[in-house]
Order: sequence, then C-alpha cells, then structure tokens
Amino acid sequence: MTRLFFALRVPPNGILERIYRRLKGEQGKLLKCVEPEKQHFTLKFLGDSGVDTGTLITAARSAVEGYRPFPVRLMEAGAFPSWKRPSVIWIGPGEDGPLSDLSRELDEVLHNSIGSRLEKRGYSPHLTIARVRRDKTVPSARIGQVIEDELARAGPSDVEFQVDRVELISSILSPDGPHYTTVEKIYLDQSTNDRR
Repeated sequence: MTRLFFALRVPPNGILERIYRRLKGEQGKLLKCVEPEKQHFTLKFLGDSGVDTGTLITAARSAVEGYRPFPVRLMEAGAFPSWKRPSVIWIGPGEDGPLSDLSRELDEVLHNSIGSRLEKRGYSPHLTIARVRRDKTVPSARIGQVIEDELARAGPSDVEFQVDRVELISSILSPDGPHYTTVEKIYLDQSTNDRR
C-alpha cells in the first residue's frame, strides 16, 4: 500500500549520522534506528487518500506561497509518549516557529481543497531517529544522554540547515521498513518578504 505525506527532508549532516551509529551500536537490540537519509519532518500525513497527486501538488503550492526559505536548528531530544515509557525517540528544533506555521497552513489548504481532516493536536516538529522494538524496555536516560552529548559537541553546520522546499513523498511499507520516493518538490518563494 502506498501512503502519501508532505515533509521537509533534512540534508545529510554529521550529527544525525553520529547519533544513528551510536544508538545502533549501543542499543541496536532494543531500538529500530531510522537511517539518517530517511529522517524528515512530516508536515501533513495523508495516507492512502485516493486524491490525484496533481491536486495535492497544486494545493501545496498554494500553501507555501509567500514563505521564504528559513533555518531550522536541531536543539533537543525527546520521546513519545514520554521518556518514562518511550516508543519513539526523536530530535527536534525545540521551538515551533515557521515549521508549525507551514504545517498549519498546509493542513488548512488541504482541508479546504480536498476535504482532508484537520489536525486536532498541535504540531510537534520532530525527526524520528529510533523506534523502540516491541515488548522492549530501553535505558531512556542513557539514550537521551547520547543524543544530548552529540548535540553539545556539534558544530553549527551539523545542527542548522536551511529549509527551501516541501516534498510530497510516497511511502511503501515493506518488512525491512518504509521506502520513500519523492513525488514532487515544492520550493519556497525565494523573493518575497511577507511571511517568515
């Protein structure tokens, strides 16, 4: 089954690779680590919507109109639902800012144009870096410390990147994990100053 979503891809960088290697090496039996090239900020998950991709792309272009490229800085680690009983380990910017604005705009435009369901929960920008394997208990404090150590040691080019596009991505699930294909890249406006 093919599922669609809009996301921001993260360019290759050293910190995500180091965190991946350390967690996979230290906690690989307890965690299913997400390869850095598959990490992304999901803006809007559509699933198997049945809507023509051309319609989705047109709606996304409308949603990003007027948004200039903006920086995102990876600043903190977290877990869903919590560090006490994590199922997902993530790294994120620590502030919503333009990511939340863009997600909300995309959500509203898609709702108005194709009738997609509006998100009820607030947007929580994050990159999933690992999932806890079924029926496993993990040393949460140690995992959090590994991520925080790497964040503290990282240089600016490792933790900050420029967002210049939104991507419509197709995901096909398989036994070895999801396979992502970019359907379309929708670039942010390089010339306007009226939005963040």
